[in-house]
Amino acid sequence: MKGLPDAVRRLATLLNTFNPPEMRNIALEVLKELVKCAPPEIISTVLVPLLTHCHTHNVSHTISALGSCFPRRGMKATWPPVSKNTPRPPRPMVQMNIPQSQICEKGLDKDFDLALELFYRPYHEFLDIMFRVAVTSSQFTEALVHLSLLTGIEAVVLHFNVFAKFWVGIYNNKTTNRYSELLIKNPLLVDYIDDILRDERLSLNDPVIANFIEIYYPKIKSRLVVPRLLESICQLLPDKSNLEDICGDLQAIRIIGQRTGIPGAVKTLLQNSLHAVLLRFKDEIYSDEETPPKKRKMTASSGQCGSSLAQVQHPLLQPSAEPEDSGDPKSMTESLQQDEQNQFDRVNHSSEEKLREKSVEADNASVRELSTQDNNTVSSEDKVAGAVTLESKQEREGQDTEEGKAESDRGGITDDTENKVI
Repeated sequence: MKGLPDAVRRLATLLNTFNPPEMRNIALEVLKELVKCAPPEIISTVLVPLLTHCHTHNVSHTISALGSCFPRRGMKATWPPVSKNTPRPPRPMVQMNIPQSQICEKGLDKDFDLALELFYRPYHEFLDIMFRVAVTSSQFTEALVHLSLLTGIEAVVLHFNVFAKFWVGIYNNKTTNRYSELLIKNPLLVDYIDDILRDERLSLNDPVIANFIEIYYPKIKSRLVVPRLLESICQLLPDKSNLEDICGDLQAIRIIGQRTGIPGAVKTLLQNSLHAVLLRFKDEIYSDEETPPKKRKMTASSGQCGSSLAQVQHPLLQPSAEPEDSGDPKSMTESLQQDEQNQFDRVNHSSEEKLREKSVEADNASVRELSTQDNNTVSSEDKVAGAVTLESKQEREGQDTEEGKAESDRGGITDDTENKVI
């Protein structure tokens, strides 16, 4: 086991942008097994210092020195074969930190988004396994919490939920809940939540990330400038047309309003912004008419926004009274539910009638089958009775014939006797 630390270190230095994905993935699989089987000290003494150095911003190597295997926009994911002339890093190093300057906004280039996810997700899944092994072996320290936050902040731009899922599980488990205090005390948690609420609210459509913010936002709310954050959301929200973006903004408003309340300085601005969104989408959200089949897929997203919008309608944020044709969300929702219930009852009634008709047809068919069987039975009995009668008649005729022959024989004998006597 003396050479194990050096072997782990060498495997980790294969994780860079100069090696093709096949080599990186194989190295990650081996590291996963070593982390599970090796002594827990390997994590704290070898991997944590090495990986923390990789993800710390003020390191000696520059992020711009990216290898040929790093995904780039507009280029197919084809990697040159490894040879002696293949460019190599200036020295052995781990290079799995996400270069924020090279990442475009999520959703602008789906092919590039997919390439980045394939490049970085296996590494973040390996980190998740390493953290869980440390928790299980009671070796989860502040250094690991710090590394978890460094990698989680980097992955915000890619909307990864690995970090959020791990810490939601830590908080909800009674045996591991104590580790959440280490997370709350770390100042980087404020940066993570601020990055999501300020720049990446679209990721709040992921329920795991939204659940994380709901749990940990109240713990650090005093370290955030909430009024300025809500003011920026209110200024941008009415002009947005992408439903997913709108849903992300509404989720942020909902979490802030439910967990800590809306600051009085932005209530009026927020009220007007939400009311403008409600007027724009009320036809899709609260339509009383039955949704045509072709439009159900499109209005599903609108329904999600409507749900979020309904949740942020805090009593302090209710818009001023409008004419009756603007519609009350609650009454319209009840109307929609009543229409759905009526439609459901009609379908059930129609189904019951069809079942009764089928039952009557089945009964009639059974009666006809029984009648046919009875007729066949009667016909068979008649045939048997006729055969018995014919047989009896033949037997009687045979007996009469035998009796006639016997009488004739007796008559002949009498005549012979009389002749002999004479």
